[in-house]
Amino acid sequence: MANQRLRPTILYKEKAKYTEEARQQKVQGIVVLLATFYANGQLGEIRVIRGLPNGLTEEAIQAAMRIRFQPAHENGVPVTVRAQLEFNFALY
Repeated sequence: MANQRLRPTILYKEKAKYTEEARQQKVQGIVVLLATFYANGQLGEIRVIRGLPNGLTEEAIQAAMRIRFQPAHENGVPVTVRAQLEFNFALY
């Protein structure tokens, strides 16, 4: 297992909030974001891969910014990686 590269470990992730407008419009689906998980434990450079209307993409980004994680490691050393995040919006 030389050169093993692990993914960041998510310690805390909030559900993204539904906006009232999206609820009224019955918008459902998945927001997909690409984020940089830095070796220093910070999250940044969030890009939208697939968004949703009525403020749901923005809510997903806000929830992503509150994620807490342990950095990925390569050979025991923290490394910066990019990874996808998904936020599912479903009305029940």
